[in-house]
Amino acid sequence: MEELIKHLIKRLDEIDSKLKNIEEKISQSEIIASAQEETKLYEKAEKLAMELGGLDVGLLENKLHIGEARAEKLIDKLEANGIIDPYLGNEDFESISN
Repeated sequence: MEELIKHLIKRLDEIDSKLKNIEEKISQSEIIASAQEETKLYEKAEKLAMELGGLDVGLLENKLHIGEARAEKLIDKLEANGIIDPYLGNEDFESISN
């Protein structure tokens, strides 16, 4: 009986280890998928900026079907990369950098 219990505990530890490996792989895949999605959104936002001559948060929300926080992050990235000028507070659109 004692040997059976030891064997079962060993098998449970092996199964637990395999499950942890699977969870790590899933997590890594989700991170990669999320990064790819963010890259695609950024590329779409950059294309919109070029086509329209500027962007604002509301426009990105509507065109890309994303939330305000995500749109703001994209605007920040576009500004940081020199794609659009920083927001000055008195313009509807953030214009394309020269």
